[in-house]
Amino acid sequence: MRVLAKWNNWRNCPALAAKMLYPSNGEYRWIKVGAEYDVHAVSVSDGIVEFQIISSEWPFFYPAALFEVIEGGLPSDWICRTFNNGRLQMVIGPEFMAKDVESYSATLEMNPPQSDLFWERIRRIEAQQPKGNATVLLDSWMQCPLCEEAWEERIREAIVKCPKCNSVLHNPLYSTG
Repeated sequence: MRVLAKWNNWRNCPALAAKMLYPSNGEYRWIKVGAEYDVHAVSVSDGIVEFQIISSEWPFFYPAALFEVIEGGLPSDWICRTFNNGRLQMVIGPEFMAKDVESYSATLEMNPPQSDLFWERIRRIEAQQPKGNATVLLDSWMQCPLCEEAWEERIREAIVKCPKCNSVLHNPLYSTG
């Protein structure tokens, strides 16, 4: 799941969204308007939907009203749990966070072992992120820009993997049409 930051304070966002923001000072200075963020969990507390993103190198839950969802797919390791007592009503995210209120709280406060599981998951996700674009040499032949290995790629997926250095790369031959 990926979102685009549309606002970072309640004064500039639409009136309906402003009503959903916490009544603190309404400033979210760590959010950069126009930036895209990966969502690492979704929670609902006191009826307010929040997205967990990493801003300024630290994970935090921000009101969903500040964002526009640009990729709505959910990771395969996410679960959904609802809770009927207290402020927390629902969590959608990795099991180590969403399985119960205690796990959610420990992840929110970055207490071990949840903090270790969180950062381990982030490292796995980052390792799968493309490291650039493969270079098209001829027809279906590609070259890795990192190790210069060339290979024939017959499958037209959006992401390819270099057979020599295992780098994950964007496939310039991929077409959605």
